[in-house]
Amino acid sequence: DTKAQVNLATMYNAGEGVPENYILAYKWSNLAAARGSEQAKDLKNELRKRMTREQIAEAQQLSIEWEQSVSSQ
Repeated sequence: DTKAQVNLATMYNAGEGVPENYILAYKWSNLAAARGSEQAKDLKNELRKRMTREQIAEAQQLSIEWEQSVSSQ
């Protein structure tokens, strides 16, 4: 659900109800952006400015792993 992914990304970005975590915020925004969410694309671009290349790579890997786990079900 794209809306849920955007909500998770927003929560992790701001630390609302969950510990602040840019890697997980990027993961969820990346997944939602791939489904066409403009809000997620904007958040992803903002997150990139605050993250290292290594953090972005980790978040992208988590996105890939999540997609693979969903597609195998």
